[in-house]
Amino acid sequence: MVVWEPILPTDWTPPSTAALSRVTDCRAIQFWDEPHLVARYIRDLPNQPQPDCCDRSGLLWDLAVVYPPGSLWTAAPPPAVFLNGAVFQVQSALAQAIQRSLVP
Repeated sequence: MVVWEPILPTDWTPPSTAALSRVTDCRAIQFWDEPHLVARYIRDLPNQPQPDCCDRSGLLWDLAVVYPPGSLWTAAPPPAVFLNGAVFQVQSALAQAIQRSLVP
């Protein structure tokens, strides 16, 4: 899931087709979250790893989050196995977290 949200002063509208095309995995679902509902929700979750970055005026942004395989979200999601960013800076650690999650 890819959540786009307005953070920078130039983020007035949902992402363009060019921006959306940066995510090439056909399984990805992308949506625009203008009121920052997802960022606020993730920020306020208990029992989650704390990111090393990515807080702007109390809003989390540019994060990658990995949950364990088979996780069920009931009242709240389970603890993430990875929650950090900025995405371009944590690509290697993100790939390792995903790989560890896929190995039985």
